[in-house]
Amino acid sequence: MCQECGARHVIQIGLARELLEEFYKRANVVIENIGTQPYEVRRILREATSKNRHDADAVIASMPGIFISELSYSTAQTILEKLERLNVVAHVDITQDVEYHKDLLFAMLPEASDKLQPCEVAGDYDAETGRFDLKEQECAFCHAKGTLISELPNSENNLCPVCKKPTLSAESEWRT
Repeated sequence: MCQECGARHVIQIGLARELLEEFYKRANVVIENIGTQPYEVRRILREATSKNRHDADAVIASMPGIFISELSYSTAQTILEKLERLNVVAHVDITQDVEYHKDLLFAMLPEASDKLQPCEVAGDYDAETGRFDLKEQECAFCHAKGTLISELPNSENNLCPVCKKPTLSAESEWRT
């Protein structure tokens, strides 16, 4: 919220490419030829999925085919590397890809508008972590600089930015 005018802000920042791939790029590991070490392949399967021995044996018996499904892309690549060290012929099939968006900062006053209004990010912005300093930001509504805060200070006498009375209190908190 803005300490000057009381406008509530929603801040949305696009994830870094690596994080997008980890969260949204899904893949299957597919075995074409299991090779000569099925017990080692079963061990890899059990480590990656926590399957019991009976279920892992059923997967091994069904090869060639999908070995493990719906993994993050990086996890699928790691498993593929382990399999290739055992001379297993396998590949990764991407089942869900990622649409990349530019990293942006948005601000919105929910009561006044149902559309997000883009704002410029001031100061140092770390695109890898999505971190920036709220104290350097400008309110999208009153344009006061350095007035945004993400949580109230630990005080019983927090002044309401609109009426300037000590009636402001935190009702709830939500973080993602």
